[in-house]
Amino acid sequence: MKPLILSNQPFILSFFLFLFFLGPLSMAAQNFARIDSLAVNAPIWTTRTAADLSAYCDANAIGELEKVRFYFVWIARHIKYDAKTYGVYRQNADYNVEKQSVPVVFSERVAVCRGYALLLERLCRQSNMAARYVAGYGKAELNDERLEPHAWNAIRIEGNWELFDPTWASNSLQLDSADLSANFEKWFMTPPVNFARQHWSYDPVFQFTNELTSRAEFLGDTEGSPPPSLGFDVATTLNGENSLDSLESSWRSYNRAHLFSPTDSVVAQKLARLQDEKAKATLGPVEDFMKKAYRRLPDLTTEELKEWLDRLNKVRAPAAEVLLLHAEIDDLPLQESDIELVQKNRRRLVALTQFLAHGLTVLETELNSRK
Repeated sequence: MKPLILSNQPFILSFFLFLFFLGPLSMAAQNFARIDSLAVNAPIWTTRTAADLSAYCDANAIGELEKVRFYFVWIARHIKYDAKTYGVYRQNADYNVEKQSVPVVFSERVAVCRGYALLLERLCRQSNMAARYVAGYGKAELNDERLEPHAWNAIRIEGNWELFDPTWASNSLQLDSADLSANFEKWFMTPPVNFARQHWSYDPVFQFTNELTSRAEFLGDTEGSPPPSLGFDVATTLNGENSLDSLESSWRSYNRAHLFSPTDSVVAQKLARLQDEKAKATLGPVEDFMKKAYRRLPDLTTEELKEWLDRLNKVRAPAAEVLLLHAEIDDLPLQESDIELVQKNRRRLVALTQFLAHGLTVLETELNSRK
């Protein structure tokens, strides 16, 4: 039998390359067909609450990738972009924050980028997946010189952190078409180098590279001095923060963001508010003591007195640290209205710290009197 002679070798080579590179993509799309259909056609009884949707996803999705795909497709198909809210939101990133909360977005099925990203983060976490809300700037077009506040997600799938933009994926779909377009796929598990062309995160960790891009470079200014390299491992950092509560992880994120972009007023404002929240959370037991225990001190049992004394002693060191931390807000580039709010909160925190010292003295005196 004579050997097969290839009369058009370049064509055959191109054909095999096509199969090699595009074959896996086609297979992935076929594998997603089942889970995509389940997401688009999820029964109404599974979408009454976010918890119901997570239970349905967990029962039908195979592995973390399919779970993320289910949520991503469901959100894109069922949450509409709130163009009316965006007109105000772009002027004030904190506008109507409650309207972008997960319960409201899930109920009303409309959102801007904040609502999309918060919902995807919550759904993934309900399926026991590591997920983060990422804030920064976006450019709708590659050559756009405007910076618009934007939000998206970083999600860990089978040990690897990946990038997703549920807002732009949703906006790429035609409401009267059942197809998931190429633009939709563009924002699902996007390679960092492609994602970075139109996204710039406040926190440099979410650039997913050690070769950081400055805000100026993102806008096309290539003559500025190059920003420093990240200096630590992205996966290690995100994995380490995964077990923290949202306040602590957000505070760490915006601290990195401020160090990376110290003159960014949006970052400064957010960091100031997070430091306020952190201070209030730390001194929460002091307020509890004021409201609950202090008023009925003689009625407390000895065990209750010891319990309160232990709680307040645990706050002593963090309270001193949080006041020092709060003082750093003074160095942030804030607006006048923000400065007034910070100063008001500072006075309240100082008063709580002073009451902490008084409360410890009162509790110790009461305990000693019972011996």
